[in-house]
Amino acid sequence: MRRTGDYDCRPRMACTDVREAETVIDRLKAEFGVRESRSRLLQHEVPPGPDRVLEPTSS
Repeated sequence: MRRTGDYDCRPRMACTDVREAETVIDRLKAEFGVRESRSRLLQHEVPPGPDRVLEPTSS
């Protein structure tokens, strides 16, 4: 499937702070070819679960 328009993907992520969110966005750009991103921050506590964990890379 191909998508056109402003958004190709709208991922949701739970981060502990802004620095972690920036790290995830940087990885998406470096490792998955993301060229542009737009972010919205919703500040509320979300209980972490194993399906929400992005494993660190060994760089």
